[in-house]
Amino acid sequence: MLFGYTGNTAVGDPLRESIIEVLNGFDTFQSRWKVAARLCPAVKRVLDPAYENFTPSGASWAQILQELGGSLLVLGRDDGGHWLLDINHHATATPHWERGFHTVGSGSQGAEVVTGLYEHHDFPRLDLWRLKLLAYRSVATCIKVLGPSGVGGRVGLWSSADGGGFAQSSESELDGLRRNVEEWERNENEAFGAMTSEEAEPLPAPVD
Repeated sequence: MLFGYTGNTAVGDPLRESIIEVLNGFDTFQSRWKVAARLCPAVKRVLDPAYENFTPSGASWAQILQELGGSLLVLGRDDGGHWLLDINHHATATPHWERGFHTVGSGSQGAEVVTGLYEHHDFPRLDLWRLKLLAYRSVATCIKVLGPSGVGGRVGLWSSADGGGFAQSSESELDGLRRNVEEWERNENEAFGAMTSEEAEPLPAPVD
């Protein structure tokens, strides 16, 4: 299984420990519904005391959620294939089985837009390398565009293939993907510049 959390580390750190404890000895390849039913109480037992002990006393619910609210993104695999769900600040799970895509955090809207630009690709037919290229370019674009909004850091990718566990891409692989994406962008720019229509003249040659 693979987890991603967006929110205050005051919740995120104990949440990680709670999940480790509740999944100890638990078969995570069971039905996705059973896994969700196991995780929600683990999230709730961290959220309840965090909300209750929030200071200053008398703070509104909106203030508490602004400081401590977050979302947990969970990816796993069962007999039905890979699955995706999120658990919100109320410890409620929402499945995303059909769509197979979901985002959380400050960069989520950007990721939705970028992914929309790639929807013409036939994802089930793409090999793992090409899927990684799409993912790398999506994440890198979000970091570049949404940096002023607090989205930062380096690109990190995890993947799972052939029913195996999730593996993190190495730095050397990420460097290779970055170069591949740069080549893709150059080829895309050349192909776009070569397009013509009956109403438009060809673009002028680039100036050195």
